[in-house]
Amino acid sequence: MFSKEMIQTLYGYHYWANDRVLDFAARVDAVDYFADVGYSHGNLHGILFHILRTDYSWRIACQTLKPAVEPLFLENFPDLYAIRTRWEGEQQAMLAYLSGLSPNEIEGDIQLTDRRGEVHRFRLWRVLVHVVLHAMQHHSEAAALLTRYGHSPGDLDFIFYNG
Repeated sequence: MFSKEMIQTLYGYHYWANDRVLDFAARVDAVDYFADVGYSHGNLHGILFHILRTDYSWRIACQTLKPAVEPLFLENFPDLYAIRTRWEGEQQAMLAYLSGLSPNEIEGDIQLTDRRGEVHRFRLWRVLVHVVLHAMQHHSEAAALLTRYGHSPGDLDFIFYNG
């Protein structure tokens, strides 16, 4: 259903949108950046951390078929710089993982064991697409906050991605 090229293009888009949001988040003053907005993950920082943690957790799960042994915790990411720094490594790790996948692996099933020990079976392409769509929701939330703070990242639509 999804070719390797399509998956890699979706992740290129994901990282493009993520970079735009991070670039514009850097323009927001600390008071707004950490202000509790009453939805999603509390504030802009919480939203950005949530995207990072979710991407990391799913990558580890796809690679090992188990939950991350070393989960990420918000308290270890005190500011945008810490999130951005970790993102750079996470992006490289995911792109390396994707480049090593065969078409059969992308189309194939994986069994993932969650933290409760329950086993779930998914097509790998569905998990990979889920990660991008999940982030898109939260990029949209972050973009709404950035716009409220006077720093709109502009159009984040896939059609505007030139990758």
